[in-house]
Amino acid sequence: MNIEKLRAETPAVRHLAHFNNAGASLMSDRVFGASLKYWTLEREIGGYEAAVACAEAIADFYTCAARLINAKSEEIAYCDSATRGWNTILYGSRFLNSDSIILTSQIEFGSTVVSLQHVAELTGAKIVILPTHQNGTIDLEAFKTALSKKVALVAVTHVPAHSCVANPIEHMGALLKEHDAFFLVDACQSVGRFSVDVEKIGCDALITTGRKWLRGPRGTGFVYVRDNAIDRLDPPTIDLSNADWLSAKDVRGSQISIHSSAKRFETWERNFGAVLGLRESILQLLDLGVENVATRVKKVTDQLRDGLHQIPSLRIPRDDPEGFGILSIMMDGISAQTIKDRLSDERINSSVIHEWDAPWDFEQMNCPPLVRLSPHYFNTEEEIALLLGVLERIQKEHS
Repeated sequence: MNIEKLRAETPAVRHLAHFNNAGASLMSDRVFGASLKYWTLEREIGGYEAAVACAEAIADFYTCAARLINAKSEEIAYCDSATRGWNTILYGSRFLNSDSIILTSQIEFGSTVVSLQHVAELTGAKIVILPTHQNGTIDLEAFKTALSKKVALVAVTHVPAHSCVANPIEHMGALLKEHDAFFLVDACQSVGRFSVDVEKIGCDALITTGRKWLRGPRGTGFVYVRDNAIDRLDPPTIDLSNADWLSAKDVRGSQISIHSSAKRFETWERNFGAVLGLRESILQLLDLGVENVATRVKKVTDQLRDGLHQIPSLRIPRDDPEGFGILSIMMDGISAQTIKDRLSDERINSSVIHEWDAPWDFEQMNCPPLVRLSPHYFNTEEEIALLLGVLERIQKEHS
């Protein structure tokens, strides 16, 4: 990978060191240009007219997203956020009832926790948090034991927002092959960072966002739903783009026909400039090579991890030597917000992970808010050295 060229195409790195890619990464000129070109056209000829003029590129988004995760284009739906995608699947799960069990993991993000709880209260389903290993990942033996006919939904995060550990979702998918449970995966922190293959995972649905490791615009994402699982879900919202009005009732006694592809989960109105920006970010990643990106992100993460271990009183509560991309840290006697603010003073971007971001896991870890550091492939050794130097100064200032 030509890191120097990639950085030259990312204007923000000229004046800051960005270690907040797990929150929102930096758009390249290429991605920004794709969105801007569309918005300029929309301004010049009109919104509907611009959509028609760019119809081929807009349709190609589905092909690109499918190629990225080894799916079919008709199994992809665009969404304006991963939360929207997740809730579209979760609230469309008509198979949930008072006899149902929902299996999930300890490392779930706060938004997932509240949505699962809400759906459980609406349907009467019971949530079971699976036992985990010390690093927070699901114990496969415990998962196997927990499977029963009552398990209707397995809803888990692939990689959590606050650490680099990964749930063994491919193994979980293998165990679910002979089970009727619907398998839903949140892949926001994995798609774009390393290879994600829905055929290997065996999931029924998967959601991801554009703004993180894909380096796309905010307000973008997509949903994958396996073709033979689509009919198990009802779209929470319909309009004339995903359903047709029938002049007479069909055999079910209905006068609407909902589309059979994953596009049944979309509605008419969307920001097509954002769609094309997301498409371009996927093409950018495919051009670089997903495995090349993963190798590079692991390299810079390992360099950062090695440096962090040299700082007295600094700890990484959830870590895996083989994991990469996210290192959330704490320093004895220094608040996460203080550390983040000091880093910001030096033009270093980071973020703070609070207990509400991962309530079940923070309760288990019994730790204060953490500073999340998430390097991407465009980060350099010089930026890592700068970051470590500031952390060392912070530690000395408070010792």
